[in-house]
Amino acid sequence: MLWRPAHQRRIVQLADAVTAVFSFIAAYFVWIFAKLIFPWFPGREIEITHDLYWKIVVFAIIWVLVLTKLGAYAYQRFKSLRREMKLVAEASVISTLILLAADFIFRFEYIPRTYIGIFFIINFLTLAIEKAILFEVAKEIRKRGKNRKKILVVGSGVQAKNFIETVEKNLEWGAGYCGIGCREWITLW
Repeated sequence: MLWRPAHQRRIVQLADAVTAVFSFIAAYFVWIFAKLIFPWFPGREIEITHDLYWKIVVFAIIWVLVLTKLGAYAYQRFKSLRREMKLVAEASVISTLILLAADFIFRFEYIPRTYIGIFFIINFLTLAIEKAILFEVAKEIRKRGKNRKKILVVGSGVQAKNFIETVEKNLEWGAGYCGIGCREWITLW
């Protein structure tokens, strides 16, 4: 994602934490639904109790810390959606392994492995959808002239012309171009 001010990064970190909490709860309901449809589905009954709330919040914070460590909130102007999905996959795997390790070390209440598997899938999908939405929102914001960089092409000839045409074709990049004799920046969105 593209970040300049710290408040934008904090908003996305909050969105990631909320998505992780949602994933825990959604996985619980999917697990219950699977138990109703398939009575032979492995695992004893589980339920979300009041003492689990703080654990879910702690694990949501761990998800944000893992994403931070992987560089998901670093300022990079042209990060691709493909790279975002790779970060989400890595964060989901690492965070789920941390969840399994914490469950083993601290002996939380009974958590079936099938629930953790369902949680992993839901967490990956919801984070991927969230990142895709945020990526498109950032692209749309840049198209409207916000979060842009001003550029000045110095030179002439075919290479300069090709560069300018490339920038004009990719308006979502957020570059502004000022040609010779112009008085204000033109936003190329």
